[in-house]
Amino acid sequence: MPSEKKQLLIVGAGASGLPSIRHALLYPNVQVTCFEKSNDIGGLWNYKPHQTDLSTVMKSTVINSSKEMTAFSDFPPEDTMANFMHNTEMCRYLKNYAKNFGLTKYIKLNHAVVSIVRNDDYAETGKWRKQFEGRIIHSHDYKDHRGYEDKVVVVVGLGNSGGDCAVELSRVAKQVYLVTRRGSWVFNRLFDRGEPVDMVFNTKFQMLFSQVVPTPILNWSFERLLNQRFDHAKYGLKPEHSALGAHITINDELPNRIACGTVRVKPGIKEFYQKSIQFEDGSVVENVDEVILATGFSFHFNLVEGGELVKVNENKVDAYKYVFPLATADHNTLAIIGLIQPIGSIMPISEMQARVYMESFAAGRQLPTRAQAGNWISIN
Repeated sequence: MPSEKKQLLIVGAGASGLPSIRHALLYPNVQVTCFEKSNDIGGLWNYKPHQTDLSTVMKSTVINSSKEMTAFSDFPPEDTMANFMHNTEMCRYLKNYAKNFGLTKYIKLNHAVVSIVRNDDYAETGKWRKQFEGRIIHSHDYKDHRGYEDKVVVVVGLGNSGGDCAVELSRVAKQVYLVTRRGSWVFNRLFDRGEPVDMVFNTKFQMLFSQVVPTPILNWSFERLLNQRFDHAKYGLKPEHSALGAHITINDELPNRIACGTVRVKPGIKEFYQKSIQFEDGSVVENVDEVILATGFSFHFNLVEGGELVKVNENKVDAYKYVFPLATADHNTLAIIGLIQPIGSIMPISEMQARVYMESFAAGRQLPTRAQAGNWISIN
């Protein structure tokens, strides 16, 4: 009975990773895979003109050793290449090496390794924990559906970005799974008789109504309206929080996609395996190709004195009226405009914040003292 193949992961497809793949292939009992973080092979010799955290040479870099002493033992450089190759020639040499030995089919581009951990039985077996082989990206890096055709895609997060990604990909992917731990209340863009939903609820009457009617009754009314469009519990989307208890999700097509089966709702992820994902309900999805993390964003103000002046703690900033940082309340010449997540459009609020700031900065309108601003922040 043949012995089980040894699985080998090589991190990086540069000048060291490529010969590692090449020589791993000489052993029939080894199954090799290479993860390369960037979108091409060559490592630092693949010149990157844009700002990046990846290693890269300068545009003018020339190797410091001769091509004869630089070359791999079984692949001499071309005669036409200079003795001291420019980085473009060096990169071409590496790509020719990969092509000559058929290495590219073992390389997964745009695959970043973020952690390497020993397996639980490492002391006995010497094995390392197997990492998920599919691609994982943040929704920030998702541009369009191209490249996702006929693939199994898991979208994590049921905010507006997650819902949009799931709906768009459900038209081309083999199957889309939408992961949500706490669910969400889903609004359509249009309300009764085709009225935009934000125009229906952002009226003086509705504002007055919300101030008079107790919050539990408002929530009950909202949830009743939303469940008349589709039953959130039946569709696996009903959250524990009330309709006004968290930011809503705006999506016109998601219920239809769930009803058609092109989007399937799953609870939180319990564990990643090599080619599959297990969820908190015990179910497992096999042969997952892509994971898109639509799990929100974090922000910082490192531009301002290296982030030491206006500090961010769990995406919260001490700022009076969400505009004036408490750290600069002595003069209030610094303002943060648009640092708010409203129910509706941010643009009119940004306009009003800018007008408030200019009243203070240019017109001399007096703002509360630091102590008064701090008290407002602690309450709100």
